[in-house]
Amino acid sequence: MPGRPIADKVIDTIAFSASTKVGVDLPRDRLITEIDLLFEVQHDNGSAVTESQDAFYKMLGGLSIEGSGGVQFLNLNDARLLHFLNQLDYQGTFHAPHIDDGASGNDKTAKVPLRIHFGNNPLNPFDLSAGIRAEDLSELKLYVSWPAADRGGTGITTDTASLVRLMVKGVQGLTPGERARVAVPKVGQTDHTIAATATDLGKTFDLPTGAHLRRSLIMLLDNTAAPNDVRNDTRITEMGLILPKQQNRRPFVCSWYQARFHTLGRHGGEVAQDDGTTLDDPTVAITPEIGIVLLDYREFTVMTADPWGLNMVSAAEGDVKLGFTIVTANGTIKRLDDQIEY
Repeated sequence: MPGRPIADKVIDTIAFSASTKVGVDLPRDRLITEIDLLFEVQHDNGSAVTESQDAFYKMLGGLSIEGSGGVQFLNLNDARLLHFLNQLDYQGTFHAPHIDDGASGNDKTAKVPLRIHFGNNPLNPFDLSAGIRAEDLSELKLYVSWPAADRGGTGITTDTASLVRLMVKGVQGLTPGERARVAVPKVGQTDHTIAATATDLGKTFDLPTGAHLRRSLIMLLDNTAAPNDVRNDTRITEMGLILPKQQNRRPFVCSWYQARFHTLGRHGGEVAQDDGTTLDDPTVAITPEIGIVLLDYREFTVMTADPWGLNMVSAAEGDVKLGFTIVTANGTIKRLDDQIEY
Protein backbone atom coordinates (compact mmCIF):
# COMPACT_ATOMS: atom_id res chain seq x y z
CA MET A 1 0.00 0.00 0.00
CA PRO A 2 1.73 3.23 -1.13
CA GLY A 3 1.75 6.39 0.92
CA ARG A 4 3.95 9.00 2.58
CA PRO A 5 4.49 8.93 6.36
CA ILE A 6 4.06 12.29 8.06
CA ALA A 7 4.39 13.45 11.67
CA ASP A 8 3.96 17.05 12.71
CA LYS A 9 2.74 19.10 15.61
CA VAL A 10 -0.65 20.77 15.84
CA ILE A 11 -0.05 24.50 16.18
CA ASP A 12 -3.02 25.14 18.43
CA THR A 13 -2.82 23.92 22.03
CA ILE A 14 -5.60 22.90 24.41
CA ALA A 15 -5.48 25.29 27.36
CA PHE A 16 -6.77 24.37 30.81
CA SER A 17 -10.21 25.66 31.71
CA ALA A 18 -11.70 24.16 34.86
CA SER A 19 -14.73 21.88 34.36
CA THR A 20 -14.84 22.67 30.62
CA LYS A 21 -14.57 20.60 27.45
CA VAL A 22 -12.03 22.23 25.12
CA GLY A 23 -11.16 20.99 21.63
CA VAL A 24 -8.73 21.53 18.79
CA ASP A 25 -8.95 20.65 15.10
CA LEU A 26 -6.93 17.67 13.95
CA PRO A 27 -5.35 17.66 10.47
CA ARG A 28 -7.50 16.08 7.75
CA ASP A 29 -4.76 15.64 5.16
CA ARG A 30 -3.80 12.08 6.14
CA LEU A 31 -4.95 8.78 7.52
CA ILE A 32 -4.14 9.25 11.22
CA THR A 33 -2.35 6.31 12.84
CA GLU A 34 -1.05 7.77 16.11
CA ILE A 35 -1.35 10.89 18.26
CA ASP A 36 1.15 11.97 20.92
CA LEU A 37 -0.09 14.22 23.70
CA LEU A 38 2.17 16.23 26.01
CA PHE A 39 0.39 17.51 29.11
CA GLU A 40 2.35 20.51 30.33
CA VAL A 41 1.17 20.92 33.90
CA GLN A 42 1.56 24.00 36.03
CA HIS A 43 0.15 23.94 39.55
CA ASP A 44 0.12 25.95 42.75
CA ASN A 45 0.53 24.40 46.20
CA GLY A 46 -0.96 25.58 49.49
CA SER A 47 0.49 25.35 52.97
CA ALA A 48 -0.68 21.74 53.48
CA VAL A 49 -0.40 19.37 50.51
CA THR A 50 -1.52 15.76 50.00
CA GLU A 51 -1.01 14.34 46.49
CA SER A 52 -3.77 12.21 44.94
CA GLN A 53 -2.92 8.79 43.52
CA ASP A 54 -2.28 9.16 39.75
CA ALA A 55 -2.50 12.90 40.28
CA PHE A 56 -1.43 14.16 36.86
CA TYR A 57 -3.95 11.99 34.99
CA LYS A 58 -6.76 13.11 37.28
CA MET A 59 -5.71 16.70 36.59
CA LEU A 60 -6.06 16.00 32.85
CA GLY A 61 -9.57 14.52 33.08
CA GLY A 62 -11.15 12.98 29.96
CA LEU A 63 -10.19 12.66 26.30
CA SER A 64 -12.27 12.22 23.17
CA ILE A 65 -11.89 12.32 19.40
CA GLU A 66 -15.00 13.22 17.43
CA GLY A 67 -15.61 13.41 13.70
CA SER A 68 -18.31 14.84 11.47
CA GLY A 69 -21.74 13.32 11.94
CA GLY A 70 -21.09 12.76 15.65
CA VAL A 71 -18.90 9.67 15.14
CA GLN A 72 -16.60 8.99 18.11
CA PHE A 73 -13.21 7.34 17.64
CA LEU A 74 -12.19 7.75 21.28
CA ASN A 75 -14.30 8.54 24.32
CA LEU A 76 -12.69 8.29 27.77
CA ASN A 77 -13.76 10.20 30.86
CA ASP A 78 -10.68 9.09 32.83
CA ALA A 79 -7.20 9.61 31.33
CA ARG A 80 -5.75 7.06 33.74
CA LEU A 81 -7.06 4.29 31.49
CA LEU A 82 -5.03 5.57 28.55
CA HIS A 83 -1.97 5.98 30.76
CA PHE A 84 -2.06 2.36 31.95
CA LEU A 85 -2.66 1.13 28.40
CA ASN A 86 0.48 3.06 27.43
CA GLN A 87 2.35 1.50 30.34
CA LEU A 88 1.50 -1.97 29.05
CA ASP A 89 1.95 -1.29 25.33
CA TYR A 90 5.36 0.31 25.86
CA GLN A 91 6.73 -1.90 28.65
CA GLY A 92 6.54 0.59 31.48
CA THR A 93 8.27 3.51 29.75
CA PHE A 94 5.35 5.98 30.04
CA HIS A 95 5.96 6.93 33.66
CA ALA A 96 4.74 10.28 34.91
CA PRO A 97 7.19 12.37 36.92
CA HIS A 98 6.52 12.64 40.64
CA ILE A 99 4.36 15.65 41.42
CA ASP A 100 6.13 18.43 43.29
CA ASP A 101 4.23 18.30 46.58
CA GLY A 102 6.31 20.84 48.44
CA ALA A 103 4.17 23.22 50.47
CA SER A 104 3.49 26.87 49.69
CA GLY A 105 4.77 27.30 46.17
CA ASN A 106 3.33 28.55 42.89
CA ASP A 107 3.99 27.71 39.24
CA LYS A 108 5.38 24.21 39.82
CA THR A 109 5.69 22.41 36.48
CA ALA A 110 5.89 18.94 34.94
CA LYS A 111 5.58 17.35 31.50
CA VAL A 112 3.41 14.22 31.19
CA PRO A 113 3.31 12.17 27.94
CA LEU A 114 0.41 10.09 26.61
CA ARG A 115 -0.05 8.27 23.32
CA ILE A 116 -3.10 7.22 21.33
CA HIS A 117 -2.13 4.40 18.96
CA PHE A 118 -4.82 2.89 16.74
CA GLY A 119 -3.22 -0.12 15.04
CA ASN A 120 -2.15 -3.58 16.17
CA ASN A 121 1.56 -2.76 16.42
CA PRO A 122 2.23 0.02 18.96
CA LEU A 123 5.92 0.08 18.00
CA ASN A 124 5.12 1.28 14.46
CA PRO A 125 3.80 4.86 14.51
CA PHE A 126 2.62 4.51 10.89
CA ASP A 127 0.89 1.15 11.38
CA LEU A 128 -1.88 0.97 8.77
CA SER A 129 -3.81 -1.88 10.38
CA ALA A 130 -6.15 0.76 11.86
CA GLY A 131 -6.55 4.51 11.86
CA ILE A 132 -8.82 7.50 11.38
CA ARG A 133 -9.66 8.21 7.72
CA ALA A 134 -9.42 11.95 8.31
CA GLU A 135 -9.41 12.84 4.59
CA ASP A 136 -12.95 11.48 4.32
CA LEU A 137 -14.28 13.72 7.12
CA SER A 138 -15.46 17.31 7.03
CA GLU A 139 -14.59 17.87 10.69
CA LEU A 140 -12.30 16.16 13.22
CA LYS A 141 -11.48 17.35 16.73
CA LEU A 142 -9.66 16.12 19.81
CA TYR A 143 -11.19 17.27 23.09
CA VAL A 144 -9.92 17.45 26.65
CA SER A 145 -12.68 17.43 29.27
CA TRP A 146 -10.85 19.38 31.94
CA PRO A 147 -11.88 18.55 35.53
CA ALA A 148 -12.07 20.89 38.50
CA ALA A 149 -8.79 22.56 39.43
CA ASP A 150 -8.41 20.62 42.70
CA ARG A 151 -8.10 17.10 41.24
CA GLY A 152 -4.36 16.87 41.92
CA GLY A 153 -4.92 16.53 45.65
CA THR A 154 -5.45 18.50 48.83
CA GLY A 155 -3.84 21.91 48.56
CA ILE A 156 -2.87 21.40 44.88
CA THR A 157 -4.51 23.68 42.30
CA THR A 158 -4.13 23.31 38.54
CA ASP A 159 -2.98 26.62 37.10
CA THR A 160 -4.56 28.20 34.02
CA ALA A 161 -1.16 28.05 32.31
CA SER A 162 -1.53 24.23 31.99
CA LEU A 163 -2.07 22.96 28.45
CA VAL A 164 -1.88 19.97 26.09
CA ARG A 165 0.26 19.89 22.94
CA LEU A 166 -0.31 17.39 20.13
CA MET A 167 1.75 15.67 17.48
CA VAL A 168 -0.24 13.79 14.84
CA LYS A 169 1.25 10.95 12.80
CA GLY A 170 -0.18 9.29 9.73
CA VAL A 171 0.12 8.42 6.08
CA GLN A 172 -0.70 10.71 3.15
CA GLY A 173 -1.42 9.87 -0.46
CA LEU A 174 -3.64 6.81 -0.01
CA THR A 175 -6.44 6.35 -2.52
CA PRO A 176 -10.06 6.18 -1.28
CA GLY A 177 -10.02 2.44 -1.92
CA GLU A 178 -6.83 1.98 0.10
CA ARG A 179 -8.21 4.03 2.98
CA ALA A 180 -11.39 1.95 2.95
CA ARG A 181 -9.34 -1.16 3.73
CA VAL A 182 -7.93 0.34 6.94
CA ALA A 183 -9.89 -0.59 10.09
CA VAL A 184 -11.51 2.24 12.07
CA PRO A 185 -10.90 2.57 15.85
CA LYS A 186 -13.70 2.83 18.37
CA VAL A 187 -12.36 3.14 21.92
CA GLY A 188 -14.82 3.75 24.73
CA GLN A 189 -15.27 3.58 28.48
CA THR A 190 -17.91 1.98 30.69
CA ASP A 191 -18.16 2.39 34.46
CA HIS A 192 -19.83 -0.12 36.80
CA THR A 193 -20.67 0.42 40.45
CA ILE A 194 -19.98 -2.46 42.83
CA ALA A 195 -22.94 -2.20 45.19
CA ALA A 196 -22.99 -5.74 46.60
CA THR A 197 -20.88 -8.87 46.94
CA ALA A 198 -21.21 -11.77 44.46
CA THR A 199 -19.99 -15.38 44.39
CA ASP A 200 -18.80 -17.58 41.49
CA LEU A 201 -18.50 -14.79 38.89
CA GLY A 202 -22.03 -13.73 39.81
CA LYS A 203 -21.58 -10.05 39.02
CA THR A 204 -21.68 -9.82 35.22
CA PHE A 205 -21.42 -7.07 32.63
CA ASP A 206 -22.12 -7.28 28.89
CA LEU A 207 -19.26 -6.67 26.51
CA PRO A 208 -19.94 -4.22 23.66
CA THR A 209 -21.24 -5.45 20.32
CA GLY A 210 -21.27 -4.18 16.73
CA ALA A 211 -17.52 -4.37 16.07
CA HIS A 212 -14.43 -6.48 16.72
CA LEU A 213 -13.30 -6.27 20.35
CA ARG A 214 -9.51 -6.35 20.64
CA ARG A 215 -9.08 -5.89 24.38
CA SER A 216 -10.45 -4.48 27.60
CA LEU A 217 -8.42 -2.65 30.23
CA ILE A 218 -10.00 -2.98 33.67
CA MET A 219 -9.33 -0.59 36.55
CA LEU A 220 -10.69 -1.45 40.00
CA LEU A 221 -11.33 1.42 42.41
CA ASP A 222 -12.14 1.70 46.12
CA ASN A 223 -15.07 4.05 46.74
CA THR A 224 -14.56 4.20 50.51
CA ALA A 225 -11.09 5.76 50.52
CA ALA A 226 -11.03 9.51 49.93
CA PRO A 227 -11.17 10.89 47.29
CA ASN A 228 -13.29 7.82 46.44
CA ASP A 229 -11.30 6.73 43.39
CA VAL A 230 -8.16 5.00 44.68
CA ARG A 231 -7.00 1.91 42.77
CA ASN A 232 -7.58 -1.27 44.75
CA ASP A 233 -6.92 -5.03 44.60
CA THR A 234 -9.05 -6.42 47.44
CA ARG A 235 -12.63 -6.10 46.22
CA ILE A 236 -12.46 -8.74 43.48
CA THR A 237 -11.07 -12.25 43.95
CA GLU A 238 -11.93 -13.85 40.60
CA MET A 239 -12.84 -12.87 37.06
CA GLY A 240 -13.69 -14.58 33.80
CA LEU A 241 -15.39 -14.61 30.39
CA ILE A 242 -18.88 -16.14 30.22
CA LEU A 243 -20.77 -17.29 27.08
CA PRO A 244 -24.46 -17.60 28.09
CA LYS A 245 -25.60 -19.02 24.73
CA GLN A 246 -23.01 -21.80 24.97
CA GLN A 247 -24.39 -23.22 28.23
CA ASN A 248 -22.53 -20.52 30.17
CA ARG A 249 -19.15 -21.82 29.00
CA ARG A 250 -16.22 -20.05 30.60
CA PRO A 251 -13.24 -19.95 28.23
CA PHE A 252 -11.21 -17.87 30.68
CA VAL A 253 -11.36 -17.91 34.50
CA CYS A 254 -8.65 -16.90 36.95
CA SER A 255 -8.10 -15.15 40.25
CA TRP A 256 -7.75 -11.37 40.24
CA TYR A 257 -4.09 -11.69 41.24
CA GLN A 258 -3.42 -14.24 38.50
CA ALA A 259 -4.97 -11.84 36.01
CA ARG A 260 -2.69 -9.04 37.24
CA PHE A 261 0.44 -11.17 36.85
CA HIS A 262 -0.79 -12.49 33.49
CA THR A 263 -1.04 -8.84 32.42
CA LEU A 264 2.48 -8.15 33.67
CA GLY A 265 3.95 -11.28 32.08
CA ARG A 266 2.33 -10.76 28.67
CA HIS A 267 2.52 -7.01 28.37
CA GLY A 268 4.99 -5.61 30.92
CA GLY A 269 4.09 -2.54 32.97
CA GLU A 270 6.26 -1.45 35.87
CA VAL A 271 9.99 -1.04 35.34
CA ALA A 272 12.51 -2.28 37.91
CA GLN A 273 14.46 0.56 39.51
CA ASP A 274 18.14 0.11 40.36
CA ASP A 275 20.40 2.17 42.59
CA GLY A 276 23.21 1.88 40.00
CA THR A 277 25.63 0.19 42.35
CA THR A 278 24.27 -3.29 43.03
CA LEU A 279 24.40 -5.34 39.85
CA ASP A 280 21.20 -7.23 39.00
CA ASP A 281 19.64 -6.32 42.36
CA PRO A 282 16.90 -3.74 41.75
CA THR A 283 15.99 -1.60 44.71
CA VAL A 284 12.37 -1.68 43.54
CA ALA A 285 11.26 -4.98 41.99
CA ILE A 286 8.93 -5.33 39.02
CA THR A 287 5.36 -5.63 40.25
CA PRO A 288 1.94 -5.37 38.59
CA GLU A 289 0.11 -2.05 38.79
CA ILE A 290 -2.43 -2.00 41.60
CA GLY A 291 -5.99 -2.46 40.36
CA ILE A 292 -5.10 -2.93 36.66
CA VAL A 293 -5.83 -5.93 34.41
CA LEU A 294 -5.65 -6.12 30.61
CA LEU A 295 -7.67 -8.75 28.76
CA ASP A 296 -6.36 -9.11 25.20
CA TYR A 297 -9.07 -11.04 23.34
CA ARG A 298 -6.69 -11.70 20.46
CA GLU A 299 -5.19 -14.37 22.70
CA PHE A 300 -8.49 -16.25 22.51
CA THR A 301 -8.76 -16.04 18.71
CA VAL A 302 -5.27 -17.24 17.83
CA MET A 303 -6.65 -20.54 16.47
CA THR A 304 -8.89 -18.68 14.04
CA ALA A 305 -6.05 -16.33 13.00
CA ASP A 306 -8.33 -13.32 13.60
CA PRO A 307 -6.02 -10.34 14.35
CA TRP A 308 -8.91 -8.27 15.67
CA GLY A 309 -9.99 -10.32 18.70
CA LEU A 310 -13.61 -11.22 19.39
CA ASN A 311 -15.91 -10.80 16.40
CA MET A 312 -18.87 -9.04 17.98
CA VAL A 313 -20.20 -7.55 14.73
CA SER A 314 -23.32 -9.72 14.64
CA ALA A 315 -23.46 -10.53 18.35
CA ALA A 316 -26.47 -9.59 20.44
CA GLU A 317 -26.23 -7.76 23.73
CA GLY A 318 -25.45 -10.30 26.45
CA ASP A 319 -23.82 -12.89 24.17
CA VAL A 320 -20.45 -12.36 25.87
CA LYS A 321 -20.10 -11.26 29.48
CA LEU A 322 -17.38 -10.45 31.96
CA GLY A 323 -18.03 -12.00 35.35
CA PHE A 324 -16.54 -11.11 38.73
CA THR A 325 -16.50 -12.65 42.18
CA ILE A 326 -16.79 -9.73 44.58
CA VAL A 327 -15.95 -9.99 48.27
CA THR A 328 -16.23 -6.32 49.25
CA ALA A 329 -18.77 -3.81 47.96
CA ASN A 330 -18.43 -0.03 47.62
CA GLY A 331 -16.21 0.08 44.58
CA THR A 332 -16.14 0.91 40.89
CA ILE A 333 -14.94 -1.00 37.84
CA LYS A 334 -13.82 1.27 35.01
CA ARG A 335 -13.38 -0.51 31.70
CA LEU A 336 -11.72 0.69 28.50
CA ASP A 337 -12.97 -1.28 25.48
CA ASP A 338 -10.71 -1.20 22.42
CA GLN A 339 -12.94 -1.94 19.43
CA ILE A 340 -12.25 -2.00 15.70
CA GLU A 341 -14.76 -1.59 12.87
CA TYR A 342 -13.49 -3.54 9.90
